[in-house]
Amino acid sequence: MIMDLTSLDYQAANPASELTNISAWVFRAVAGHLPVLRSLQIPGQVDAADLAELAGSVIHEFSTVGYSTAVAQSGESTIYISATRTSAQVTVAAPTRALVETALTSIERLAKAPRLPGVVDVTFWTLSRGYPRVQVKRLSTPAWAEIEMNYAAAVSSALSQLVALDGKVGQGQLLIWTGPPGTGKTTALRALMREWASWCQFHVIIDPERLFAEPSYLLDLLNEAQRGNYQSADTQEPAARPWRAIVCEDADDFIASSNRKATGAGMSRLLNVADGVLGQGERVLILMTSNAPVSRIDPALLRPGRNLGHLEFEALSEVEAQRWLGNSTAAIPAGGLTLAELFERSGAVTRLVSKPTSQMTHGNYL
Repeated sequence: MIMDLTSLDYQAANPASELTNISAWVFRAVAGHLPVLRSLQIPGQVDAADLAELAGSVIHEFSTVGYSTAVAQSGESTIYISATRTSAQVTVAAPTRALVETALTSIERLAKAPRLPGVVDVTFWTLSRGYPRVQVKRLSTPAWAEIEMNYAAAVSSALSQLVALDGKVGQGQLLIWTGPPGTGKTTALRALMREWASWCQFHVIIDPERLFAEPSYLLDLLNEAQRGNYQSADTQEPAARPWRAIVCEDADDFIASSNRKATGAGMSRLLNVADGVLGQGERVLILMTSNAPVSRIDPALLRPGRNLGHLEFEALSEVEAQRWLGNSTAAIPAGGLTLAELFERSGAVTRLVSKPTSQMTHGNYL
């Protein structure tokens, strides 16, 4: 029965409204025979699936803009969680009152557990069946001081200035990071999430090529991100709203000047958010990363006044790489080493490589 409910082909005008009811149906199907049922309200932003995973074995979960649901089982108890951006309602069904109270107490404790240092909430977005789906995930992030030595001097200096912004953003709301794979762009992004956590909420777009191609997707993102965690933007002064950082990783094709004809309308919307009417009063930063060299980047993205910063990530020089490796006596290539190559040389990461032991000769069929 559960599989039937979760695999239906929805044809409604708003399938998301139907999908948000599935968890309730699953809960009734699984827990309908249990005699004791109690509910608990938990204030604050909670992701239903994350809390359900902590509470037991997840049977079903669903999330859409501003709303998530999940069903889990823990021993003889069945748990239903319905969460919005401001609170979550937890309902537990079990054979006895004692089991219900035990489960509710445990879930409340899990929801209010103090967060480990460096753990930040990041919202992930994707477009599904014409409607945005969102999921808030807690990510473990490094402090900038812990990874500063992983970057070439010029990159490290620019990143140090960036992490120190502390909400004081001047002109320009567009950040472009370029550089070959393995130079540490994603690691730097995770550190930025931690250093900016007090004033900026991060929204990672899984499908950036669709974000700027679909006007409704972009508007949904701006409207939802603007609300913040607890309060509608309509009741907040613009200066009091938190900043949001919209992150589009590996956006090579979208931001390349050679693709301007194919991405023209989407590029116009991106620029409109960065410094046009659409972005006025939004307190939105857009961070785009690319493996492409700067020569391929559309010059419109690098214009002063629009661009907050362009960082070119590069390999560490021979001297910097030798300093990073410490006592290693291995020769460093003339072009230096990327962060990924340094980690491999240090033994922090390994690759599984298979090589043929002999040359195969083609001949008759066996």
